[in-house]
Amino acid sequence: MIQYRTAIAHCALRRAKDAVKCSIRAHGLKPNHYSARELTVWAEVYLDDHRDELLAEAKTTVERWTAEGVFGKRAQRDLLKLKTFGQTEGALTTQPKPLSETHV
Repeated sequence: MIQYRTAIAHCALRRAKDAVKCSIRAHGLKPNHYSARELTVWAEVYLDDHRDELLAEAKTTVERWTAEGVFGKRAQRDLLKLKTFGQTEGALTTQPKPLSETHV
C-alpha cells in the first residue's frame, strides 16, 4: 500500500520549493544561484507558514494520482477499499512529521 503520509509530505514540500523559487524570481534573482540546501531550508519555513493550504492541495493531488494509477494498480485498489469502508479521511488527514525530525 502506498505510504500516503510520505507522498503527501513530499508533494507539499515540492510545492513549497516551487513557491520559494517563484519568490526568488519575483525579486529578479535566479534560484540556481542558491544551494539546494538553502532552497530546502526556505521551503521548510514556507511550509510551516502555509502548512494547512499546502497539505490540503497535496492530499488532493496524491488521491487523484492514486486514483489514476500513477502509483500502480495495488495502490489504486487500496484507495478504493479505503473509500469503500469510509476510512479515507482518517488515513489521509494525518499530518506528516516535519522533515527536520525525520532526517536527523
